[in-house]
Amino acid sequence: MANEIEKEGIPVALITTMVTTAKMMNVSRIVVGGGITHPFGNPEMSPREEKEFRKRLVEKAFDALRREVKEMTVFA
Repeated sequence: MANEIEKEGIPVALITTMVTTAKMMNVSRIVVGGGITHPFGNPEMSPREEKEFRKRLVEKAFDALRREVKEMTVFA
């Protein structure tokens, strides 16, 4: 899906913990998420810590979208 959106000229940042799979799919911007079962969070964190974690993850994705990429790039 990310590749089809990119073909229309809209940049996409895929947040995932399955980086190898994203690479196999030739996704341009891959943002590494938290974990397989909780890519956008961590149940062992306090609600406050988890909110900060999620905020940093979204900021990383926005940063990835701002960058011009010529080849597959992983944002860790």
